[in-house]
Amino acid sequence: MGIPMRYRSPRTGVGGCAIPADRYSSTSRLIPLSSLTLVIIAFIPMGKADPLSGGLSTHRLLEIGLLLLGTGIIVVHAAGRQALDVPFEKRAFALLSLFTLWAALSALWSPNSMLSVAKACELWLTAVAALFTASVLRRSFASRTALIHTLALVFVVTLGVLVLANTAIHGSPFSFMYEEFSGRTRLYLAYEHPLGIGDLSALAMICIFDSDLRKVIKVVSFSAFSIILILTDSRAALAAVAAALFSMLLMRSKGKGLLILAAITSGVLIAGFLYSDSLRQERPRGSLDASIREDADTLNGRTDLWRYAWELIQERPFCGYGYYSTRFYTLREFPWAGAMHNAYIETQFTLGLPGSVLFLLFTAYVASVARRTRCRFLVGTALYCYIESFINPLLFTPGVPMFILLVSLMNAAPPVEWIGSSADRIRGGRRFGRLARDYSMPPH
Repeated sequence: MGIPMRYRSPRTGVGGCAIPADRYSSTSRLIPLSSLTLVIIAFIPMGKADPLSGGLSTHRLLEIGLLLLGTGIIVVHAAGRQALDVPFEKRAFALLSLFTLWAALSALWSPNSMLSVAKACELWLTAVAALFTASVLRRSFASRTALIHTLALVFVVTLGVLVLANTAIHGSPFSFMYEEFSGRTRLYLAYEHPLGIGDLSALAMICIFDSDLRKVIKVVSFSAFSIILILTDSRAALAAVAAALFSMLLMRSKGKGLLILAAITSGVLIAGFLYSDSLRQERPRGSLDASIREDADTLNGRTDLWRYAWELIQERPFCGYGYYSTRFYTLREFPWAGAMHNAYIETQFTLGLPGSVLFLLFTAYVASVARRTRCRFLVGTALYCYIESFINPLLFTPGVPMFILLVSLMNAAPPVEWIGSSADRIRGGRRFGRLARDYSMPPH
């Protein structure tokens, strides 16, 4: 009984895999850093694109090209480090593969078949990149926080690339644009929407908060991304990252957890009361009113969009309208809405009942792994993505949030092979949980 010897770690904190005797050279460290940076940048628009164009536009070909390049480097590097011999986490990848298969099949009834197939392939490549990233870091590093440390550096490098790109595109490191439909002035980097920059900044804050970077670098980089998040005026992202960071802090505080939880709960209740009360009555212009827009009760018009989506969903509840087809039905009624601004409604609208079932299965698996492994990074990332997805469709769409969620999940979950063969199968949640804590990324 027990874990096969070849999967036992000779060093503390390694994801259940034998580590090569030689140190990981500084040159070799640059390879995963550069490849992951390419993957992250692949999801950030560097050019203008027609939202109604097909999947073979120049902008989308650049996305897929960078994603293929970054993923290819990761795979080759994994082969060179003999990381391909490491047991892979198959459950999450299998669920993502089924989802992308159904998304590709939806091209048969999608108004733009090429776009549905291209985005389905891009989502699958995102899962592949996450799979090999977790494998490489599990095989090559002895540090418990290697994954988070590497991703934190990737976000810092990505920010530098975006600032340089913004200088070349807009003539300034940081550019602000006024949105007529929302009445807000927001920070833009390259051609990415402020919501996308807000998501990137929030996930960077989660990585940096849980990383083992030097304190000076940690404080400076965390503060920089916090300022960028505020300048994008992504209020839902700000609330979601606050919830994620507080949850991670609770997991770290141990004995002080109940006191912090009580303080957080009280703050949320007070803020909720002030918010609901301000919506019900006429209020004088002041600091509270300045932070609450006139369309706050409709979530910037999202509730009208969701009612419109529900009417369409009732017409095609099983098959949906095709992956990434939302824009072809919403832009004529809501010129600002290229998506449903809600991942749960988006999935049902585009992929129908089968897509929603796969969504729920994946969510259940994420919750199971988070509960059993108690990995802070996974908990923080998952909380952010699932909370923010009530406002913006982050889940099951190729992008930075989905990639980071998959990497954290595949790194935290114990691979199937570690649970034993058919003759030596380990049953029971407690045993599974102990395996996850001992042989995967432990709580950090």
